[in-house]
Amino acid sequence: MSKTNSATDIENWNGALGPQSESEPLFYELNVGENSVRLVGPSPGQLYEYDRDEFEQLVADGEWVLAEDDPENEVFQTPNGDQPY
Repeated sequence: MSKTNSATDIENWNGALGPQSESEPLFYELNVGENSVRLVGPSPGQLYEYDRDEFEQLVADGEWVLAEDDPENEVFQTPNGDQPY
């Protein structure tokens, strides 16, 4: 199964790239609950919390991009391909 930036499979991803990620990717750890989503950034205070429906809409709109951190290759794997650190 191919990973897509679809709200229906957010449990299959371990993180997301935030809204400021176009010029400099910033990876947030993704914690998905039944009705909520929590994103924790690499620095203290970098925290976003959303209702799951709201986050799914933000993913669909492209504001957040689902991603996997691949430190060995120094890339974030996204539905649109690898994005270098």
